[in-house]
Amino acid sequence: MHGFLGYDLYFRVDAPSEAKVNSSVSIVLTLRVYYDDIYVYEVFVWIYGCGVNISTTLFSETWLKKDSQYTYIFPVTPREEGYLRVVIRAHYYFIYQGDYYYQYGGVAANVTAVRAITYSELRDMYARLRADYESLLANYTELKRSYEQLQSRYNDLLSNYTVLLDLYRGLNKSYSDLVSQHLELSAKHSQLLGLYNNLLVQYRELSSQYEMLLGEHSALRKAYNALAESYEALLDNYTRLMIAYDSLSTSYSALREDYSSLLANYSSLESSYQKLRGAYESLRDAYTELLNKYTLLESRYTELLDRYRELSKEHEALQATIAEKARALETLLYVTIALGAITATLLALLARRKR
Repeated sequence: MHGFLGYDLYFRVDAPSEAKVNSSVSIVLTLRVYYDDIYVYEVFVWIYGCGVNISTTLFSETWLKKDSQYTYIFPVTPREEGYLRVVIRAHYYFIYQGDYYYQYGGVAANVTAVRAITYSELRDMYARLRADYESLLANYTELKRSYEQLQSRYNDLLSNYTVLLDLYRGLNKSYSDLVSQHLELSAKHSQLLGLYNNLLVQYRELSSQYEMLLGEHSALRKAYNALAESYEALLDNYTRLMIAYDSLSTSYSALREDYSSLLANYSSLESSYQKLRGAYESLRDAYTELLNKYTLLESRYTELLDRYRELSKEHEALQATIAEKARALETLLYVTIALGAITATLLALLARRKR
């Protein structure tokens, strides 16, 4: 056996592989210093086993030069079967670029087998070992064939594994992309859900206001119908008065003599006419104001409808329920605005009528 003890100290042990009991054998130890000079604290050798026990310190507290070599021969006579063992320990340091490096190396191993068996016994053992060898060789052939089959299967599996690994990586990337899309859609869903809840609250509030305004509208509608009927009656009276006035104008010359007596009636009729004329002008002004407000509301409705269509395109990904609620809310808002405007107009008209 051979090797290094630490970094610089090489060793080699030469000994017979086996020896007979009570026969003398020589164990040769060679030491060589490589690479650097070394300062040796101790190099210790111990040979023991099979009735042998030899130990010695080869070097102690001394410098050994680079490339120096030392050979030691240890003759021993084993007295019993077993193994001769060699133990070698070395403590030293070397200097490299001004730094001290401590080294320690040790080895312990069997070097020589000591036996008392005869040659014929060894031949018998060899024959048995030969038979065992033939059996093992047959087993080895079978195992080799099995190994080749397994190797072929392994190569196939390795090829399949490579393909599956590529597929797995592709699927893993797709999964990562889907996870990112899922997180993004979840965030958008949360935003849309919050918007939906806000729209639902506004829808309920506007529905309540719509119900209230619808009731007020019905009441105002009844009042308006009553005013319309009164207006028709006044208009009929005015028409009849105008006809009577024309008739009186035509017969003025003939009824000159009755002028004095009818002057008081004429003054009364003129006063009634002025009152009816004022009511007519008031109703015409109210109608003009209502027509202007209707035109303004129609323009505003068109702008809001265009805005609503733009918003509908931006929110086409919303659920059907959100879209339906949003449209209902917009429609209700337009109706509420129109009803509020009409209600305000009718209230103003009713107030004027009462005055």
